[in-house]
Amino acid sequence: MSVRLFVVRHGQTVMNQEKRSQGWLDSPLTERGKVEALIVRDWLKDRHLQFAHGYSSDLGRARQTLGLLVQGEFPTNEEAGLREMTLGKMDGVQGFVLDPAKWNQQAKEYGGESFEHAAGRAIASLYAIARVNSGQNVLVVTHGMIINLLMETLPPIQAAWKDTDRLENGMVLELVYTCGQLWLSGVHLPVSEYLEKHNLEEEKQKIGKF
Repeated sequence: MSVRLFVVRHGQTVMNQEKRSQGWLDSPLTERGKVEALIVRDWLKDRHLQFAHGYSSDLGRARQTLGLLVQGEFPTNEEAGLREMTLGKMDGVQGFVLDPAKWNQQAKEYGGESFEHAAGRAIASLYAIARVNSGQNVLVVTHGMIINLLMETLPPIQAAWKDTDRLENGMVLELVYTCGQLWLSGVHLPVSEYLEKHNLEEEKQKIGKF
């Protein structure tokens, strides 16, 4: 039976706010980040989704976001394979901008991961999660680079998402696991939708790529 996975990027953190790369370092959610998680929670509830299980990266910002989404309503687990891609010695550096054209060559120098390694472990974790939740909806919380790699790597059911540089906190990838294959079936921006609905243009302009 097919499985639907809703993969969420964690809410804004202090290091996001400071424009620092995070990688395997950690940082708590800001008050805005907590609100973003609650917006996503309401977005999921508005779609009358029932979840069998929740999973998060083992990093605190993902665990904190999952806790706000779930609020004890269904069981949760941590999966190390879902953690952010490490940038090695660039983790925590303010203003560091990843250059995708050079990253795989620089990964060894920085002590970070290649795109292929980070994508491979995250996708392996998602396959393992899907296989033990047959016929269910599953909630997953992970990180910006992992979200980006999933959009770049998984085959889309519909037209591919074009704006892969838009890594909004609280964004949701909808995946389907069927016939032994994971597919990207949708990309959603609940926080932007909320701000647009309530005409919060000033807040909308503050959302950016972290």
